[in-house]
Amino acid sequence: MGCWFNERGSDVYNALIKITFEIAYLKEALRTWKGVKSPEAVFFAAYKERQKPESA
Repeated sequence: MGCWFNERGSDVYNALIKITFEIAYLKEALRTWKGVKSPEAVFFAAYKERQKPESA
């Protein structure tokens, strides 16, 4: 049977897959935009300040 969130038809599974690809896309976009060296640092700083990055 497996975990309820890991079954291929479930909404949670589909959402996790979608979010994973969106994060990868954003990280690549940040790397190529204005020479950002660490996309993780951009999101961490925004989280720490409790606001979204300006580009989001």
